[in-house]
Amino acid sequence: MASVLWHVSGDHFLSPIFVLLFLLCPHNSAAREVIDAPLRDYVPSLPPPPPPPPGGLPTARTPRCDQKFVSTLDGPLNGTFHAPTLINPEEEPRQCVYTFLAGPRQRVELIFTSFGLRGKPPDGSAVGELPACVHEYMDIYSEIRSENTTKLIETPFGGRFCGPIPPRRRVSLYQGIALSFFTDKNITLPHVFGGIYRFLNASEYEVGTPEPSTPCSFTIHAETKRTGNILSPTYPGTYPKDLVCTYQFIGQSGQRIRLEFRDFDLFFGGPQYVYLPSQIYSLYILNLQIY
Repeated sequence: MASVLWHVSGDHFLSPIFVLLFLLCPHNSAAREVIDAPLRDYVPSLPPPPPPPPGGLPTARTPRCDQKFVSTLDGPLNGTFHAPTLINPEEEPRQCVYTFLAGPRQRVELIFTSFGLRGKPPDGSAVGELPACVHEYMDIYSEIRSENTTKLIETPFGGRFCGPIPPRRRVSLYQGIALSFFTDKNITLPHVFGGIYRFLNASEYEVGTPEPSTPCSFTIHAETKRTGNILSPTYPGTYPKDLVCTYQFIGQSGQRIRLEFRDFDLFFGGPQYVYLPSQIYSLYILNLQIY
């Protein structure tokens, strides 16, 4: 987050200042998962099984465990979510999709408060071990545009997670976030994962006049907005990979522009991204990377 102030300085005329925000996250090599795969023992000629009785538990033969959290005019702006309760004695693969959909001019924020899936993070597997995140994992999609989860395969992939370390906070780039939980365990209880969600006002991310066909590029004019805050598009959550944002500040005659950064966290992608001190200084001025 950064603050912007305009200053008058004598008779100097300031040309527009152009700040480029280039956000990079590492590519995740995990393959995407096909959503809503049919059951192996499903017979098309038979009628679907009746719904479970009150208090009944979903099993491999009553497979629906998807959940939706949709913002409404008279509904709550926050709540909690947790893992489903599943009984799966045959240990068949199960998938549950949790969809969080905000209303117009809203975003979704997710914070995990508990997380304990089987497996190890992708960078924690050793030679000779089974591939990590195989029997139980969660895929995150934070660039959802609609509640149609059958199109997750067309949505940018936000990462695969397992093990005891919860995913970092997420703020949706648009109106929705989807969590795809996969397991082949014989029993799943609510404590496996859980968290809180909030529907946020999206106006705080609109820092100026938006540029067409971009999710996070703006022009800020001094005559319409003399002071304000700059937020990266999914602040304070993890930002999507390969996202380019621009912020152009245009002052009036006799003005200067002051930028004050209050929260600054860059992704370190490895030795190939190491800069010399002079290069870092230039990077901060010309090619800002803000988390």
